Amino acid sequence: RLEASVAAARASMAKEQARRSYTDLGKFLHRRGDLNGALKALLRTRDYCSSPLQAGESCALVVMVALDLGNTMQVNSHVAKAEHSGGLEPATGAQLKAAAALTLLKNKDYKAAARKFIEAAEGLG
Repeated sequence: RLEASVAAARASMAKEQARRSYTDLGKFLHRRGDLNGALKALLRTRDYCSSPLQAGESCALVVMVALDLGNTMQVNSHVAKAEHSGGLEPATGAQLKAAAALTLLKNKDYKAAARKFIEAAEGLG
């Protein structure tokens, strides 16, 4: 029984280390301007999340890189995933709503974008 517990703990530590490594790599590549590489690394991060908060943060990072790439489908998909993860801090939720609003602006859906920006502002305070 204890051996199984140790094995589970070891696997959990490896999972957390992999998540952190992919996150760091994604942030590094994003700063360097390698947006496609950053997106790839950050997409892998989600596979190693062990809590709703980690999943929400992972999706938020993907959204930021996808915005820089102009990839509205990735933005919308990961905003929805983050919102459904249930592990978002209010500021992160507001950022995601603003990102969704930007994609609506790009698609010339001004009324819906305005509503999203209002939701984002309400989430901040």
